[in-house]
Amino acid sequence: MEYLLETLANLDMPQLIATGVMLWFFYTRLDKKIEKIENRISRLENDMIEVKTILRFKESCMLSNDHQTKKKAE
Repeated sequence: MEYLLETLANLDMPQLIATGVMLWFFYTRLDKKIEKIENRISRLENDMIEVKTILRFKESCMLSNDHQTKKKAE
């Protein structure tokens, strides 16, 4: 117990407070940047879904056109 009290007595409180403020500042900035990146990723996911849908429609149109071409050739 005595060791703990000595350690607490030797702590520099202004330095600890300054360190805490710096850590809080960096954490809030990091959190904002992560949120922006998450928004971009979700937007990219939506764009990828749209592209997949368009490609599937195009592929099905090409398949139907291919079937029609085969029918005309016969």
